[in-house]
Amino acid sequence: MQGSSLLSLMQEKPAGSSTGAAYCESYYPTEFGWSGLRALRDGRFKYIDAPRPELYDLRADPHELHNLYHERRALAAELNAQFDSLVARITPQSSTQRAAAPADLEVLASLGYVGTSSPSLAANPRRSLLDPKDELPTYKALSSAAQLAAEGKCASAIPALTRLTEQQPSLFLGYLTLGKCELAAGRLDAAEPALASALHLQPDNLEGIFYRGICQFQAGQLTDSRSSLELVAEALPDEPYVYLYLGMIAEQEGKLEEALAEFQASERLDSRFEVALYKAGYVLAKIGRFRDAAAQFQKVVALDPSNAAAHRNLALAYAKSGDEAAARPEFEIACRLNAAMCVSQNQP
Repeated sequence: MQGSSLLSLMQEKPAGSSTGAAYCESYYPTEFGWSGLRALRDGRFKYIDAPRPELYDLRADPHELHNLYHERRALAAELNAQFDSLVARITPQSSTQRAAAPADLEVLASLGYVGTSSPSLAANPRRSLLDPKDELPTYKALSSAAQLAAEGKCASAIPALTRLTEQQPSLFLGYLTLGKCELAAGRLDAAEPALASALHLQPDNLEGIFYRGICQFQAGQLTDSRSSLELVAEALPDEPYVYLYLGMIAEQEGKLEEALAEFQASERLDSRFEVALYKAGYVLAKIGRFRDAAAQFQKVVALDPSNAAAHRNLALAYAKSGDEAAARPEFEIACRLNAAMCVSQNQP
């Protein structure tokens, strides 16, 4: 990607007086518990601010193979001073300009979006964090384990993730992926501490809070689960899975009208969310609204004609609403798809 330096504008110099200096930054490594990286290029030299600082002569060493930091300490100090001055200029110091609300920043950061300098990191450029340049083997191992997890191969991913988190207790994404894998494997006793460790490192991470809520739900901790999921719903009101789980919590508590409202909220956000459609139909049938339940199960079988349980419940909803003619073929389809469904049509 090509571009032009804005340093002259930041320093309030005429546009034509640029010295060729340019600034760049990456805080992506902080997602792994490592230090961010920032760099200043001024003419022929490039200075990288990191736990292990780097200085390169780009004219003599365009591929940046020979770090001159220890050989040219005076030049490095001069560039570092320019660097600190630039960061001070571009880091907001007052509220004269409208900034994003803290809650908005938390949501964006939690989802991995970084668009501006981080004031806290800018003020502490050389904190006692690992240098990401030294962590490429860890990054590759974590990426491989995450790929296994994404493919549903958690049995293979869990040992690798366990080793990585033991080696690096600050590896947030390692703990989060491990917790999700343990949860998928049904090992709640292992999922809970992994997710707790992830949230200890990043307490406001919405994905971590969401999976903690699911873990709490599966463990029967309904009040805690609701609290976790409501935090996510407040920050991400357009996430259908949150309302699905809030509905299942209400359903287990016997609050059927509340459960129905949550399932319907989930459906409004994603009209093809089959589980939410099914759950809404099931609750409608339980509260005696059989025609409405039939309409829901019709949507489910339209999405998934092989769903024997949906055909069976559609048959029952038709029968309970007095439409035996419509119930009969649905019952036959359910029986054909799954022999276990071949019982009396009126038997719940």
